[in-house]
Amino acid sequence: MLDGRVQWVHHADDPCDAVIAGVTLNVFATDERQRTAMILLRKGAALVGICADRIYPSPRGMEFGVGAMCAMLSYASGATPIFCGKPEAFFFHELCGRLGVKPERTVLLGDTLESDIAGAKGVGMSAALVLTGVSTVGDAERLVPERRPDFVLMSLTEV
Repeated sequence: MLDGRVQWVHHADDPCDAVIAGVTLNVFATDERQRTAMILLRKGAALVGICADRIYPSPRGMEFGVGAMCAMLSYASGATPIFCGKPEAFFFHELCGRLGVKPERTVLLGDTLESDIAGAKGVGMSAALVLTGVSTVGDAERLVPERRPDFVLMSLTEV
């Protein structure tokens, strides 16, 4: 998405305004690039995470999420992460704007209470927790009522 819009940094001595953190399985998330990111952050680059998920499901099982990667980079560098995706309200408002729908007339389907469901509920959307990912029914039941999903589905086939 950023190709042609930014100048990519390849070395720790290159000038850098921001480090963008994505999923750890990304081909760019090598040990050397993570080390370079930490150095650039210590030099003053901003830390931008594409979302705040701690973990996420993949075909291999649970993986470290971008939020976990940002926590590691933040701890090592002292940088405070800024998140541009879930659960940030502007992400959900932008989504609704692009779809031409109002949040209060939208149901978001998600598998993570912390990012998907919390973000949706935070902007007035209804939310359905799909039990194919990170969160469980027990996790949802432990939330205060206004933070709980409106629906719980075993899989997307129930939609």
